[in-house]
Amino acid sequence: MFAMVWRIDPSRLKTTSAPEGAATLLVPMIRDFAGSQRKHVIFLGGKKYNPQIPELPYLPAFMAERRKIRNLEPRNGEPAEYLTSSATPYGAITAEYALISVYPGLTEGTRLMTLDCSSTEGTLAAAEFLTREDLVRQLVARGIPLKASGGKYPAFQAIIQAKFNDSVPVELSCVTHRVMISSKNPESERD
Repeated sequence: MFAMVWRIDPSRLKTTSAPEGAATLLVPMIRDFAGSQRKHVIFLGGKKYNPQIPELPYLPAFMAERRKIRNLEPRNGEPAEYLTSSATPYGAITAEYALISVYPGLTEGTRLMTLDCSSTEGTLAAAEFLTREDLVRQLVARGIPLKASGGKYPAFQAIIQAKFNDSVPVELSCVTHRVMISSKNPESERD
């Protein structure tokens, strides 16, 4: 489970490291994965902000775009897009959707995670969601595979809705999810 809180010294952002078995927080100024081979890795922001995220052999179900999360394969009753809401066209955000994507990591027994959103507020709300046990229970209740099965971690995506009051998240919930399939194994089925 990724229920942890990071306290980062801003003067050490380029050299952030973690002990064996803990997560490493990579920020955009880090250009490679040296020292992160046997650790969980978490990116704040998607490929647009972190071009060093490796190409992963998974077919995404959702994609974060400007002011929305696009649902690439809507199920019955699901919208094709989860849109940002604000009081004015580009004013303070009142509701936002963030995308949590979790993949098998760089080495066996590790994971790579991205928290992606079109706003800083939404990305931080996704991070808060993952650090609160009461909210992580929503993922478990949906049957999202948070634990390894047979020594392997399955890949999944979850869309988190955040409602805001003065840029502070006041309500967080998981609205939908998918277990991703490997593009190397097209016979697999999505959850």
